[in-house]
Amino acid sequence: MLHSGDLLIESAGTQAEPVRHIPEPEEFHSLLYRVREDRTMALQGVKPPQEGNDSVSRLERLAQLQRDGMISREEYEEQKKKILGGT
Repeated sequence: MLHSGDLLIESAGTQAEPVRHIPEPEEFHSLLYRVREDRTMALQGVKPPQEGNDSVSRLERLAQLQRDGMISREEYEEQKKKILGGT
């Protein structure tokens, strides 16, 4: 309703820390995942691919997040509607 929520962030060697009242938590979660992947690739000396901001690229990234278990089917469908203009 308010488009905000809480996230539980876990990292190797640390206890899970709740982050409260995040606006658009699904979008933040996706961004955090992408940044982590980009950083991992950079540390390995691999340049991350340049991704477009067009609808097709966004849908492909969204589908990958669902396949990787980072978002649920319901979250996928909700975000897909937003991308396709159905908000």
